[in-house]
Amino acid sequence: MLDFIRRHQKWMLVIVILFIVPSFVFLGVFDYQSMLSNDPPLAKVKEQKVTRDQFNMEWRDRLNQLRAQSGNQFDISQVDIPENRRAFLNQMINSRVIHEEVLSENYSATDQMVTLAIASDPQFHDEGRFSVEKYSQFLQRVGIDAAMYESSVRYSLALEQVAEPAKRALTLPKQIEGAVLSALLEERTVRLRLFEASSYFAENEPSEEEAKAWYDANKESLEVPSHVKAEYVILNEEAAVRAVPIPTDTELQQYYESNKSRYTKIERRSINHIQLNLPANASAEELAELEQKAEDIKQQAAANPAQFAELASQYSDDIGSKQLGGSLGVISKGDIPEFDDVAFTPAELGVYGPVQIGNALHIVQVDHIDAGEVKAFDEVREELINEVRLQVASDRFADLSSELVRLANDAGQRLEDISSALDLPIQTVEGVTQSGVLHSSQSANGAAVFTAHPQLREALFTKEAIEEGSTSGVIELSPTELVVVKVAEHTPAYIPEFSEVEADAVAAVRTEKSLAQAKTTAEEVEAGLVSGEITGLTDFEEAITVSRLMGNLPQSLLDAIMAAPVDTLPSYTSFWMPQGYVVARIESVSEPEDGVKQGLKAQIEELLLTGPKVEIERELLNSLRANTDVTIYDESERVINDTGM
Repeated sequence: MLDFIRRHQKWMLVIVILFIVPSFVFLGVFDYQSMLSNDPPLAKVKEQKVTRDQFNMEWRDRLNQLRAQSGNQFDISQVDIPENRRAFLNQMINSRVIHEEVLSENYSATDQMVTLAIASDPQFHDEGRFSVEKYSQFLQRVGIDAAMYESSVRYSLALEQVAEPAKRALTLPKQIEGAVLSALLEERTVRLRLFEASSYFAENEPSEEEAKAWYDANKESLEVPSHVKAEYVILNEEAAVRAVPIPTDTELQQYYESNKSRYTKIERRSINHIQLNLPANASAEELAELEQKAEDIKQQAAANPAQFAELASQYSDDIGSKQLGGSLGVISKGDIPEFDDVAFTPAELGVYGPVQIGNALHIVQVDHIDAGEVKAFDEVREELINEVRLQVASDRFADLSSELVRLANDAGQRLEDISSALDLPIQTVEGVTQSGVLHSSQSANGAAVFTAHPQLREALFTKEAIEEGSTSGVIELSPTELVVVKVAEHTPAYIPEFSEVEADAVAAVRTEKSLAQAKTTAEEVEAGLVSGEITGLTDFEEAITVSRLMGNLPQSLLDAIMAAPVDTLPSYTSFWMPQGYVVARIESVSEPEDGVKQGLKAQIEELLLTGPKVEIERELLNSLRANTDVTIYDESERVINDTGM
């Protein structure tokens, strides 16, 4: 169970949120205006109503949360079902029951408790400390002020006080805690040998009778789910560009001239220098002497440019560059303005100067020239066409999207009308199911769109879409991707004939027979190892260390290894895997140090107490509800059963 919880933390959390934990409005205050509306009530807790509109709105929000958590694997047909709707309605009722308990027993929270709760919230932390900036950004993002948020936290803390004392009283017996820690942290050294089913395929080719018998026994599992042939139009950047005509050469030339700098490659040069500082208040004689020194260095460098770096290291007064052989790097004109004349005027490589810049003489070496150029109009013509069309398309996208929304919202509009009006081609994908796309259609053009976006599949499997052939409204996949879909053809779920799946049946029988043979061989080898008849380990892999927390083996195999008895070593166990059977040789067992156990103690205790705490909260809710005036109306059953297809 622990391993299951560890592997499915997200879905366990969803289950807890969906069916157990009370749901509250953001500020913890229910919509009392509903008492004055004509919206039919589904239930009432004292004077608080749960109305149809409230339920639909909150249920829709919850579905959106689950959709965001599950990504493209979200299948609304598995979630939006009467059982879950009933549980969610009960959750809404329970939240109002808890609210009444808070009011009647005067539960509250002090300012200090509120401050501590906000300061302890990780979403407001930066490098482990509370960040005022992050807190302010959060308030701005959700559109409330600090006082409103503090009120919501205060209310949440008050709600916690209803059940929290009972939950905090739960403790884990030391014996259980120690046993669980030991089981989780124990390490075993094992060698594995896999008997692959595929190695026995040639010996287990099934007959047609065997394949038909397998089909008859398993055909229910071969059911092809309900699926549709979907037609859709998509408005995106590509479609918007396609709707823009190719600009004329005159328009392109104007655009080119206006943006010529973008098609200009700037000249860049590799520059080195030797700097000789001029002494402050130097006499004419001293200046002449320094100028002569600079000229001599220049002549040496010009005679042998390869020794420029050595000369720079010897003579340059520029501490920053002399250790780099005088290098100033690769620069463009204007990067070091005072060097522009001496470094960018020469047309060829060489040594130039000396020239006075500020209070120093400089000998400059132009070491490499990466010439600049302006790309000709003809050279960038295709690029210009794409840029101009993209700019126009970006400007027109808002108009096109508004028109798409208008057309799609018109109940009388067909997909063909929308396609014609906006010049958007109708595209088709076959085999779209409520949970994805049939395997045979996964490589088809456009299939990935329906696989990645469950909201498209949801729109196709409504009663209106299937029974009436209605066109959907606009579905936003992203700010720049809008889609309208319809069902062109619906195929109910069916079981294929044997002739359609004969190859699958043959493969299944072959695999079953080969797995059985692999199992028999593995068990014989295991028995031989245990008895001592087999002593060689040449077919086993290198020894590895495993534990329940390492996760370096498939979970089922790891469970088998960790559950095997180790009274005597080596110990052996065998286990089925999809590829075949594995024989595991357990060679050693080791216990972790006490310090490691202590480090995980709190986490393990929290994990083991999760179930009991949930149960305590459930029982508390049932008790409070039994002592509260709760009325459930007949309208609730109609709403509970009002699900999609």
